[in-house]
Amino acid sequence: MMGPRIWREFLKPRLRQMYLRVEKAGKLVMIHSCGANSEIMGVLFERGVDIFNPTQPEAIDIYESKRK
Repeated sequence: MMGPRIWREFLKPRLRQMYLRVEKAGKLVMIHSCGANSEIMGVLFERGVDIFNPTQPEAIDIYESKRK
């Protein structure tokens, strides 16, 4: 478990590199992440996430997430 600041510092820089390998293999990028992810959701899709699981209505506003 980590907040958005730590996530951006340690994970974000490496995600695109990892996801590109998956895409080059002809696969979709799917991640699983519980909790409130609305602050980083846009970055995940910009980096190449095709499928995000799960979306927890008790942790995030699912209608707002869909709109974005």
